[in-house]
Amino acid sequence: MDKFIYTLVKSCLILLFILSTPTFVFAQAGSPYPDDEAAFMAQANRLYQNRDYKRYMEMLTTGVQRGYAQAEGDLGAIYMTTPGKDGKVRYDLAVKLFTRSANKGNATSMYMLATCYRGGLGVAPSMELYRHWMRRAAKAGSVEAQRACQDENLACW
Repeated sequence: MDKFIYTLVKSCLILLFILSTPTFVFAQAGSPYPDDEAAFMAQANRLYQNRDYKRYMEMLTTGVQRGYAQAEGDLGAIYMTTPGKDGKVRYDLAVKLFTRSANKGNATSMYMLATCYRGGLGVAPSMELYRHWMRRAAKAGSVEAQRACQDENLACW
């Protein structure tokens, strides 16, 4: 009898652990993607590392629809660097995604948005907005932005 109770308690604890772990919670019934943003992005990054780019793009698109800052920034970087089927890079879409992500506090997106304003990529060039976003990125912890602030003598702190 003691072995039965031990097994039952152990099974209940395992089930409780699984149900309380965000990785196992899904946004919609039948959704293959975790509801927790960190678990979601970890799963997306595994797809990227495994070179499953089609499913990676599907996940990023879902992440953007859910409002995940990291997904917005990652998809923005793809639009900024990868030509579409028409052979054109979509800086305009990159800027929109970087702006959404940056406004949620994503330091990398702040830095990328600053570079867009400096180079006039998808937006009219603006040194004022470049400095604004570069300072915010540096304060938010972007090492690249901190380096740029030092190199260009911007008062970022």
